Amino acid sequence: MSTPTLAAGPGDPSLSLSLVDIGPLPVLAAAGEVDLTSAHLLTDLVEHLLRDEPLRLVLDLAAVTFFGAEGITALLRIRGAVAAQAGELVLRDPSPVVLRTLTITGTADAFRIEEGDGRRTAGPRPDQDGPADVLRLTAVNAARTSAALAATASKEAAERCRTALADLRAVQRSVRDARERLATIRQAAATRIARSASRLDGGRVTGSGG
Repeated sequence: MSTPTLAAGPGDPSLSLSLVDIGPLPVLAAAGEVDLTSAHLLTDLVEHLLRDEPLRLVLDLAAVTFFGAEGITALLRIRGAVAAQAGELVLRDPSPVVLRTLTITGTADAFRIEEGDGRRTAGPRPDQDGPADVLRLTAVNAARTSAALAATASKEAAERCRTALADLRAVQRSVRDARERLATIRQAAATRIARSASRLDGGRVTGSGG
């Protein structure tokens, strides 16, 4: 049985999650990229699964193609939530990028890691890449984080611009209204002056005729 595919955002299938029931043990399979924009999907779905208080939760990470620091944070959060229910968390078949990130951050020993056949492994696989790939992974993660922060800052700046523009338009409307009121006052004053002058001229004419 599988859940509907979950994506990081509208039109952004960077991470998909599917739930598979194998006997009494739920298995949650992740495919794609686990980064700043998608890691919350993993924790949100796990929190939903934990409502049934499973004794064992398996995360299949074989199809994960990118795994940033946010993924480590998500796994640690999930481990804490499972442990709070006296359950067991297993990472099944983590992809090389997941193993590299776990190794770089020194968190590999914090999790039970199993191969697809159920064998337990300790630490990274022997075929993991060398220092150059570690540096590349770190650089890519930093670039993605910076891009996400820049996008957030850009949205905030755009919102401030929209607010400032709305304030400017409100001021312009107030100035226009004030000008219209001033013009009305001037016109009324001019009318009263003209009427007064007309009455004065009429009085003079009457006096002359007497």
